[in-house]
Amino acid sequence: MVASLGMTPEQCIGLTCYRVVHGMEEPPHFCPHRQLLSDGLEHTVEICEDFLGGYFIVSVSPLHDYGGKLTGCIHVARNINERREAEETLKKAYDNLDKLVKERTNQLEKAYNSLKESEKRLAEAQKMSHIGHWEWDIITDKAYWSDELYRIFRRGSQEFAPTYNEYLSYVHPKDRDYVDNTFKKAINGKTYSIDHRILLDNGDERTVHIKSEAIFDDIKIPLRVKGIVQDITERKRAEEKIQSLANIVESSNDAIITMSLDGIITSWNQGAEQIYGYSSEEIIGKSVSIPAPDNLKDETKKLIGKVKLGEKIQHYVTSRLRKDNKLIYVSIVLSPIFYASGELVAISANVRDIIPRIESEKSQVKAEKAKKKEIHHRIKNNLQVISSLLNLQAEKFKNLECIKDSEVLEAFRESQDRVI
Repeated sequence: MVASLGMTPEQCIGLTCYRVVHGMEEPPHFCPHRQLLSDGLEHTVEICEDFLGGYFIVSVSPLHDYGGKLTGCIHVARNINERREAEETLKKAYDNLDKLVKERTNQLEKAYNSLKESEKRLAEAQKMSHIGHWEWDIITDKAYWSDELYRIFRRGSQEFAPTYNEYLSYVHPKDRDYVDNTFKKAINGKTYSIDHRILLDNGDERTVHIKSEAIFDDIKIPLRVKGIVQDITERKRAEEKIQSLANIVESSNDAIITMSLDGIITSWNQGAEQIYGYSSEEIIGKSVSIPAPDNLKDETKKLIGKVKLGEKIQHYVTSRLRKDNKLIYVSIVLSPIFYASGELVAISANVRDIIPRIESEKSQVKAEKAKKKEIHHRIKNNLQVISSLLNLQAEKFKNLECIKDSEVLEAFRESQDRVI
């Protein structure tokens, strides 16, 4: 140890360890000597001291007199540089092994993804077993239909497969020329994939997707045409329904907005653009609190919290800021959106600009006040006329000697006072 310090044992006697080893006036915070002085117990720590030449395991043990009083301590320092070097070597080997494991893991993940893709293709192939397939021999004009194709066209499987012209008779009259022209292109070497309508014998209208290609001989003469037919009626109906709903949403004067559960906008219709002034490109993916005034930034978060708890927000009146910083007043309806499983996944907002309503209400109040004022004015005029008539009658009877002091004259005067 003294050799590492560049001193002799005699030179060290009388000096403190922290002065000699660390060059400090008191033990450093990591020194076990400091801990021993604090609690009187034995401590062992690993330290790195450049002055001593590297890493050491340092142990300090207390020395007590017969009365148990702490009188000193014994320091034992063991050089562990070789062990540290071995640990570093081991760590490098471990890191290298970890790298190899990660590389192998990546390879396995790629293999797994490839397997999943193969499984997906297999699933699609299995799904194909529910899609009818057909083949038409152009030379013999004979066709083959799979059982699924018979089911799609509601034909008995014991029937002969229809010829091309018979197939065309199933095609909706408005689609027939389109299908025939497309098929003729396939005969000339073009693969086609189209959707068209069919009319079944029972009168039902269905929609099918058909894909086919022609098979040619060595001199490019078409020999056969083969393809698949899939009944997509339900999908088409769903798409039309979705499109209809989308058209309703887009044509609505109200702002119809959907947002994630953390308040991020996921859809924004034209009504929202008109009310708030933001285009869908500007606002989708951003917080729904953007149009809120600074003093209402937390309002939407609180309302979303209520919806999460099962409460439906109905006609909540508040204020918002348009893109042009114009303050508007709106009525908000917030509704939960659930998966079929019942899981809450999003929130829809229906926002109506109520400025026109407020202005209409103000106009109605103003008109009502004007109407009352007019009525009051007319009543007052009528009463004034009545008062004048009563006054004239009173004057007329006043000059008559027989009723100067009569009750009739008094009644006229009393009635005039009441009208006034």
